[in-house]
Amino acid sequence: MHEHSRTFGEVAGTGVGARGEVGATDESRVGVRPVVIGRARSEPGCSSTASAAAASRRRGPGGRYGVCMSAETMLVGRDAELARLAAWVDEAVAGTGRAVFVEGEPGVGKSSLVRAAYEHAERRGCRVYWAAADELGQALPLQPLLDALGARGSTEEPRLETILRLLQGEVTSVVDPTMAAAEQMLTLLADVCSAAPTVLVVDDLQWADRTTIGIWEWLARSVDRSALLLVGIARPVPQRDELPAVRRVVGAEAVIRLGNLPDQAVATLVSSITAAEPGEKLLELVREAAGNPLYLKELVDALARSDRLTFTENGQVEVVDGPVPRSLLDAIAHRLDFLSSDARTVLQAAALLGADFLVADLVIVVDRRIPALVPAIDEALASGVLRNAGERLAFRHPLIRTALYDGIAEAVRPAWHLDTARALARAGVPHRRVAKQLLHAFSTPHAGQLDDTLLDWLADAAQTLVAQAPLTAIGVLRQACRRSPTTTKRGAVLAGRLADALFRAGDRAEAERIASRAMERVIDLDILVDLHWTVSQCRAMAGRTGESIESLNLALERPDLSARERARLLVLVARAQRDQGEVTAADELAQESLAVAEQVNDSWAVGWSLHVLIIAAMMRGHVLSALPLFKRALDVVDGDGALTDLGLLLQINQAVAFGYLDRYSEAIAAAELVRERADNAGSLVRLAQAQSALGELLFKVGRWDDSQAEVETLPDEFKDPGVICCDRGVAAAIAFHRGHPVTARQHLAAAAASAKKIGNRLVASLTVAQSLEHEISGEADKALAVLLAGVTNNTEEQDEME
Repeated sequence: MHEHSRTFGEVAGTGVGARGEVGATDESRVGVRPVVIGRARSEPGCSSTASAAAASRRRGPGGRYGVCMSAETMLVGRDAELARLAAWVDEAVAGTGRAVFVEGEPGVGKSSLVRAAYEHAERRGCRVYWAAADELGQALPLQPLLDALGARGSTEEPRLETILRLLQGEVTSVVDPTMAAAEQMLTLLADVCSAAPTVLVVDDLQWADRTTIGIWEWLARSVDRSALLLVGIARPVPQRDELPAVRRVVGAEAVIRLGNLPDQAVATLVSSITAAEPGEKLLELVREAAGNPLYLKELVDALARSDRLTFTENGQVEVVDGPVPRSLLDAIAHRLDFLSSDARTVLQAAALLGADFLVADLVIVVDRRIPALVPAIDEALASGVLRNAGERLAFRHPLIRTALYDGIAEAVRPAWHLDTARALARAGVPHRRVAKQLLHAFSTPHAGQLDDTLLDWLADAAQTLVAQAPLTAIGVLRQACRRSPTTTKRGAVLAGRLADALFRAGDRAEAERIASRAMERVIDLDILVDLHWTVSQCRAMAGRTGESIESLNLALERPDLSARERARLLVLVARAQRDQGEVTAADELAQESLAVAEQVNDSWAVGWSLHVLIIAAMMRGHVLSALPLFKRALDVVDGDGALTDLGLLLQINQAVAFGYLDRYSEAIAAAELVRERADNAGSLVRLAQAQSALGELLFKVGRWDDSQAEVETLPDEFKDPGVICCDRGVAAAIAFHRGHPVTARQHLAAAAASAKKIGNRLVASLTVAQSLEHEISGEADKALAVLLAGVTNNTEEQDEME
């Protein structure tokens, strides 16, 4: 999540030597001197097989001993793996990209290994970016990539700003802000990779949010077309359902599994750390670290700090009898005992914020002015617990942060997270940072109560929270709804957001129940329209559009409806009628809503009414008569930021309409224009639809290469089912025509699940591809039957977009 250090020295242990205390010499113990393991201030040329003489030469005033912790020390036993990574860097410089997956248990040296390749890439002139996920941030989309690009001073500031605005809910015109931000990130990374050979590392991929993993996988699938070395680093535990797919995309030949070091490498590493040959007792003890380099280093460091290591006259480092930490976290916790109580308290507050954090946030959490906080921060930096990371501070190793976090009583943690969220909310920090604390507070059953400060914050931020983490948001919103009756505006808003979160999480029955119950009590009629929209979506997915029509008609009978609210409800009824295939009824209702909307000058209702009229005309085959409606609707939405999404939708369908009329030059030009506008607006949903429409148009005019490029730009997870069917159909048809039936059938198989979701809708390109499959197999009768079934059995054609 930040630009990493150029040296490996900082991974050395901290301790007594780190803060300069003198280790007392026990003169009563003949031939033995205490060894004080200090921080990473290694001397050039320190050998991994340093002898007692070498250690003696490094002895400082008062008989103290330092530690030799160079980059080479941390890579003991990893020569083969480092050679592979270095070779892949060189290939990227030469223009051949590759995706690599490095995995192993915590502390086994994954990050150290990749950092060495990272530095090699910098020396070769590559652009290098290091993104690191963390457990607390996994509910926040794209945060690792945003931090990595921002830390390296990327020149694409406008696009980064667009991504942040989308994720913070500041762009209200897009259907799915997270998907839109993901598309912007893909474009940004493509621009970065096209400018120079690039290395992009995502560390701790097991903690990454789904969107970051999805982007990593997409880059891995297309990496052979760019000078990009893409590296993912992950632990085997916790297991993520997405990571097996990542491994499959990378391929077995590019997976590096780091195991524990063999005994000889362990002995070499201990020699490197202590600059002396380890004795038998020490070797026996360090074997309990199971060959894990970080565990081993932390254990040796803890032993030295506890005065349990001695330097004998024969040049060996040996263990002195006495208690020894038995676990890594115990060793780390023991090592942190030298901190003052004030520094420890500050560091525990920092641990709540994550592996790295802004000093401004820490100031808010501990409720101190910066001058009062400086001594504790300076102590933590001097001791090596914290390090500078650009604009942020970071724990030297995540395990140090874990040890401090685990030191907080289990019952206290959620309450402290909640208090932190409250303080950050009062300070007005961006929603993402407050949400991180709130989500973590409610990830346990011990969360406290939301007060008015957080309830007001939720009412304002819930849309962003739901978009980013609907599953986690449900628990927070449930409590918020219990404390805010739907008869208040805040309660009505929160109920609507809870219903939205449940719908997004797939619990449509509960979403409908919550929204329906809220509709019985809600006072604000604007919120009522939003609730009807959610209920209509739930019922449509369950094939119960008729119930939505009944409910909407009842709402229209309310005597307190304003003309504006009536127009908007009529639009919803018209859309529902159209979904049922009742084109005439949809047309009549849209005409009625349009008349009312024009009387009250409601651009939203005017634009959507015209859209329903356009689709109804196209469903009847009256495409030519729809063209003036397009112009009229686009004039209404032009310049209205709240109607940007509707404007994009209208332009996409206008391009489709030109295609129906065989006006392909106009159709392609219109599709290219709306594709660019959707990209600039950050609307991934509309971009996918625009590219799909353009891809099909280009296919029809014989520009197959261009068509394939359009339909394969975005992965399926960023597309709705209708678009997936269209794009896979185009790609399959192209593959059949080019004599690649295996590839074509793979596209058809990939479209099968989406085809079930859209039911009886005809997707022309998919139908054509399915017919071609039978034709190529010599089954002419079946090929004709597929085409005839598409013409006679479908009441609606899936070409116009929604």
